[in-house]
Amino acid sequence: MPPRKLTELLGELQNVIASTTERQDCYAAGQAMSSRIAACLPLVRRLKVGGVASPWQASVQSRALEPKSLCTVLEERAGIDASVYFFLGCAAYPRGDVAIVLHSRTAQSVASSFWPFDTGSLGSHLQSTNGSALDSDAQDEAFRKYWGSGADVSQFAEVFLAAHFAVPIQYVRCGQTGSPDFPAYHGLMSRDNDRRAWTVEVQAHEVVSLAKESGHLKTIIVQRHQLLDELPDDLSEFGKVANDVAAGVREEIEQLCM
Repeated sequence: MPPRKLTELLGELQNVIASTTERQDCYAAGQAMSSRIAACLPLVRRLKVGGVASPWQASVQSRALEPKSLCTVLEERAGIDASVYFFLGCAAYPRGDVAIVLHSRTAQSVASSFWPFDTGSLGSHLQSTNGSALDSDAQDEAFRKYWGSGADVSQFAEVFLAAHFAVPIQYVRCGQTGSPDFPAYHGLMSRDNDRRAWTVEVQAHEVVSLAKESGHLKTIIVQRHQLLDELPDDLSEFGKVANDVAAGVREEIEQLCM
């Protein structure tokens, strides 16, 4: 089963925007800022460090992010057999000493998909807005209904940000917990107010090169200076230290987009 067309996804989002005058007015006021921000939102992959075979070591030594074939049941049912996971415009995965930040154009240059929530949370942290858990059928329906092509993610984000935030840059600024100004249009929420309930996830389905000549890599943010020493010479110029990785990513994106 292929991803849904952008026109279909945006049509459903526009219907929600049109449901209240307040939301319509907010969307109209935020469109210009949302368009500017969405065009530059990077893909962010956060990694843990530890051991010679850690994802961090493997990624920088090979200059590539390799898709893993251990997909979820939902992905298998949809015909997705391998993925590298990112969040759009933030380090929403809450753990890890390193964040690999890729230019927004990466989603257009590799085979990829997106969803307006963390797909891995469908069977755990996510629930419907009435508080009920999602059974297997509801998880499958949400996965398929909100599945878009990665090539369309920037255009989707233009509408998505303005539809949920009075000031669209708040999508970037929000911490690990918090909610948008308007309820997520897909009708899902987090049991513990985790932002992954409404943060856009991007999956790349093929190898993503980190080599300088690929043009994908924007920054590698590390939590400790020692980790800079682990970068190969040709990637050292991309390294940057931040005591708080998520905050470092936010700062990087604000400089890029504002």
